[in-house]
Amino acid sequence: MNLHPIADKILVQVIKPWNWTDSGILLPDIALDESDHGYALAVGPRVKEIRIGDEVWYNHHAVTKLRFEGTEFVMVREPDAIAVTA
Repeated sequence: MNLHPIADKILVQVIKPWNWTDSGILLPDIALDESDHGYALAVGPRVKEIRIGDEVWYNHHAVTKLRFEGTEFVMVREPDAIAVTA
């Protein structure tokens, strides 16, 4: 991938929300909330606490959505990341 974040940005591949309920009901896409987590694919040079491959939880109102080579990603600033699971 030739997309490299700069400064304190993190390139995140979004994990789509599950569209089935526990009881087996399929929810339409319009009923789903926006995803608020994904996997870090690349990090900028000023990112200190998040590494490539970490699952990043973020505020979905504070991201920049982008499409690159047909795939949707979000760019998150490190201060907007809420939590990380390695």
